[in-house]
Amino acid sequence: MDPVGAAANIIAIINAAGRVIRLCQRFLEAVEDAPAELRIILIEVSTLRAVLTQLELLVSCNQGLPALDALALRNGPIEGCRKVLWELEHLLPAESVLTAGSKTKAVLAALSWIPKDHKAKALLQELGEYKGTIALALTMDSSYVALLLNCDDNPKHIPLTTCVLLASVWISKKSMSQ
Repeated sequence: MDPVGAAANIIAIINAAGRVIRLCQRFLEAVEDAPAELRIILIEVSTLRAVLTQLELLVSCNQGLPALDALALRNGPIEGCRKVLWELEHLLPAESVLTAGSKTKAVLAALSWIPKDHKAKALLQELGEYKGTIALALTMDSSYVALLLNCDDNPKHIPLTTCVLLASVWISKKSMSQ
């Protein structure tokens, strides 16, 4: 994927994460005894936004990220984050309901959450997996670059476990593209 398109896509996802965070914050402020899942959503989406912000920074600074193509594949982790955030945003009550100042609307919003609880938990699980994959790819890319910088231009110094991890990412990428 070209870096400009990847950066634009990541920025759009960061913005979607911001909207979900804002909705969770409004819900928690408006509803006394709000469901605990909202705090978990708030934390999970906030950490995802932090990971994506770092990814976007590296992409926009034109840093070479070997894993970017694998992350940006159709149905890959970046696209998966976008879809899950869209679903979470539409699962939460509208901001207008939460900021209207009406206790009745806030109570109704809390009651409407009960049947959505199971769906929210499933989305959180999925989002956590995508976030973990992206964070692992960033870590592997950083480790790979550090190893190359420290190996005196001799790839024999790269540990076998790193080679196995890099090969498994490459194989996964190839199998996903077929």
